[in-house]
Amino acid sequence: MRIWGGIPDNFRVAGAEVEGEGVRLALVALEDPRFTGSAFVNTKFGVMTEYVTPAQRFSVRALSWLPRL
Repeated sequence: MRIWGGIPDNFRVAGAEVEGEGVRLALVALEDPRFTGSAFVNTKFGVMTEYVTPAQRFSVRALSWLPRL
């Protein structure tokens, strides 16, 4: 899922749903659709703050220092 020039992985966006201050993306593996994940994009600050797949998990907190969009 190449986002904002990031490193590509083997997931595609399968759907999106508004959630709180952003959008939750449903992810599906390109090679095996049994593997799923999600990403959360904070639209207030314009950054992805969470990414979860079977192999990886990361989250970003304390965004208050970023300029708001």
